[in-house]
Amino acid sequence: MESDKPPVVGLVSRFSKKICLIVCDNVKKVVINKLFQTHVAKGSEVHTDGYEIYNDLEQLGYIHKTVIHSHGLYAEDQDKDGICEVHCNSSEGIWSLLRPFLRAFRGLNKRNLKYYVRLFEYLYNCRVDKKSPQEMFKEMVVIKCK
Repeated sequence: MESDKPPVVGLVSRFSKKICLIVCDNVKKVVINKLFQTHVAKGSEVHTDGYEIYNDLEQLGYIHKTVIHSHGLYAEDQDKDGICEVHCNSSEGIWSLLRPFLRAFRGLNKRNLKYYVRLFEYLYNCRVDKKSPQEMFKEMVVIKCK
């Protein structure tokens, strides 16, 4: 958080296609481990890049598979069926959408970044759920009547 680019951790479900984005103060192992324990069911198969902060995931009860980008590996066919099932491309694609979304606001206070990231997450997940604008409006606006 001390830098001008606070880290955003992204989780993507390959089944529901929904995302969960969290703005963090840092990306130390203890923070990452807590995020996984909070947002990912134990026993889930988790695909990450080779960054060392993910090294404890198997000990925490996850099936952890990696692709090591620094070795030029971006997808891997581990069961040799012709489909590269181990990759981080789903989350990489989210960053290619989040950056231009945030850029449109022409500068954000990093303390408010979490609200903009949360809005992006909400809009993305509404698209996945095929919600109509009317449904989205009803969820976003609460009107109190006397």
